[in-house]
Amino acid sequence: MGNTWVCSTCVSTTNRITGSISSPLDWYYTGSTTNNPEYPDNSVTGGFFTPYPLNGSVSTDSECLLSSLSSEEEDTGLPLSLRLRNETFGGIVTDSTRYPDSYYDEFRYNARQMTFILLKKDPDLIVMDDDSDTSFVSFYNETLESNINKIDSLETLLSKRQFVEADTLLNHFTDTNNIEHNYKRVYKLYIKQQVYGDTSLSSTDRDELNAIAYEHPLTGGLAVFVARNIIKLEATFVISR
Repeated sequence: MGNTWVCSTCVSTTNRITGSISSPLDWYYTGSTTNNPEYPDNSVTGGFFTPYPLNGSVSTDSECLLSSLSSEEEDTGLPLSLRLRNETFGGIVTDSTRYPDSYYDEFRYNARQMTFILLKKDPDLIVMDDDSDTSFVSFYNETLESNINKIDSLETLLSKRQFVEADTLLNHFTDTNNIEHNYKRVYKLYIKQQVYGDTSLSSTDRDELNAIAYEHPLTGGLAVFVARNIIKLEATFVISR
């Protein structure tokens, strides 16, 4: 309601809605049927069209329109507003998100890893002048002492080809689950390959990479993709569930 039909190519001189409909339609309009551009041409009626004139003051607001941004939704230059931060990651940082029972540990680990990486990249998302900041600060400080942070730091070192520093960090890395075990083994072999070449990988090394490469990324972690890259596994293979 309140829209005006504009059609530069229509034959109708009234430039109103034309055509036909196959189901009943209620059309609300203001003004008269003879001069109001919100009123369709008679050809659209066909027995299915019921006009309803509106009298008095009519609001032009549409229920379909998004409301104006509140102060918390104003553009801050951050990738997320306060509301979206809390809705998307609040349950993760408070450890209240529900995950499938069969993959609870894996879903939880991957969610916490993703959240930490985002907060580490954009620290301003940790404190946004809201009571919920306490949970985000607590989560971030706790994760700084975990293997999740070590993995992120390790990947940063590897991206800069600082292999000696990365290897030193790995030597102080104690894995606590399968995802972390894969990170440790794959990155250890990746460093070996980068420093000494492909021929430095033994048949045992390649067998281990192959085994990890065929794991599901959900349970094996993102190191699965690194393993596939090292052994140049074709992207068309099928992983058994």
